[in-house]
Amino acid sequence: MRALLTAVILAVWLGGCGGSGPGPVTPVSAAALDGTRWTWLDVQCSDSALPLAVQGFERELRVEVHGGQLRFTEDTTLPDCRRSELRDARVEAGRWQLELRARLGFPIDAECGPASSQQQAIALGLSGDVFEVLEFTSPWCRGYDARFTYRRAPPLAPPEEQLIERYFLLFNVRDAAGLAAMFATDGSLVEPFTRTDNGLLARHEGRDAIAAWFERTFAAAPRLALRVTELRSDEPGQHVVSWEYMDDQLAEPLRGRNLFVIAAGEIFETQVQLLEAPRPAAGAASAPTAATEPAP
Repeated sequence: MRALLTAVILAVWLGGCGGSGPGPVTPVSAAALDGTRWTWLDVQCSDSALPLAVQGFERELRVEVHGGQLRFTEDTTLPDCRRSELRDARVEAGRWQLELRARLGFPIDAECGPASSQQQAIALGLSGDVFEVLEFTSPWCRGYDARFTYRRAPPLAPPEEQLIERYFLLFNVRDAAGLAAMFATDGSLVEPFTRTDNGLLARHEGRDAIAAWFERTFAAAPRLALRVTELRSDEPGQHVVSWEYMDDQLAEPLRGRNLFVIAAGEIFETQVQLLEAPRPAAGAASAPTAATEPAP
């Protein structure tokens, strides 16, 4: 799949923002974007300037090849809010489409600028250390086209809060391998749904064991949703995230939290704690099996 995507990975860049729609795909190496990090430079609407810089707008964009398509992780900041979004870009009928997969807003549920479209036609351009994303009929430009320009940045590990936000974005898109890769090689996940022979909470140690646990939990819930309600950082390296979780086997959202210990840009340990007993939906199993196991 990686070889196939290498042959056709980047769209031709249009000469202007006239709103005529994306052009056909042209060959560019996947390595040009895979694992890259970018910081926002400018944005222009096709009908006028968009002075986001004077409004305190900032954005970091990380791009990777994932599952035969591109994955964008956008961290946007304005003076009174911030949001993290995970968007997947894929080629359909020779044209790029950008799909919103998951979003977190802080304060909780804040849009932090115009809400991103669930499906967005785009064109991409890359020239040296400058990356451009042309969004057609963009909500940032009142339905006109928007050209976002980014500058290449060193591939640094994300700040701790950003790392945690990505954890929950990946949980909501059911990416077991991506979640496990966020842990240190000897990292661990402690969860209350499984007990050891001596009655202790189950501890899954190492990326392979963590990935296997996430795979089982996602398989147990065909549909699920998690909403972060609070992110608190008591001190560097230690964070508490409260959440509400829902799937088809629950009668109402389940409240819980994760305790994170982070070191050197990786999750050293996370412990899942339930703040209440789950209430299974009518006809669902009353034991903490499929109804409760997918909590993060």
